[in-house]
Amino acid sequence: MRTLSAAWLLAALHAPLAAQGCGIFTNVTFTNYGQACGGAFVAVPALKGTLDTQACAAALDFFAPTGCCNVYFTGWVLVLGAQQTNVPILRPGCTLLASPDVAFAFTATTTKPSFPLPQDPALKGISILFQAAARYVGFYFGPDLSEGLEMKLR
Repeated sequence: MRTLSAAWLLAALHAPLAAQGCGIFTNVTFTNYGQACGGAFVAVPALKGTLDTQACAAALDFFAPTGCCNVYFTGWVLVLGAQQTNVPILRPGCTLLASPDVAFAFTATTTKPSFPLPQDPALKGISILFQAAARYVGFYFGPDLSEGLEMKLR
């Protein structure tokens, strides 16, 4: 049986965290960029990303503000793209931040979708960009947009 020395324990506590990866990817990072735009509520939609290392998948987390005045949240549209954009849409302050190369629609009850990362070496070194639009109906038709989210695969 080994005992841990205080010096080793202290060094381990101050060591940098290992990069998080899975499969052929040694490092997968998520970074938000740009600004979200709201309208239906004071709070704005949010999109966060994490790596599910067991499933080797990009796990996304949607948040949409709700709860007022004949305005009803009906679901999400998620845009995936290869390039950052800066295209004003709908109203001042709302900007499309990811090129809309692919789009997925989700119901209001879907808040944590995940996408498996294909184990293709050609994907190493690229970024995939996401942006979510919260859809509303009622006295406000939206949509409200999240910040952009960049996933880098290394």
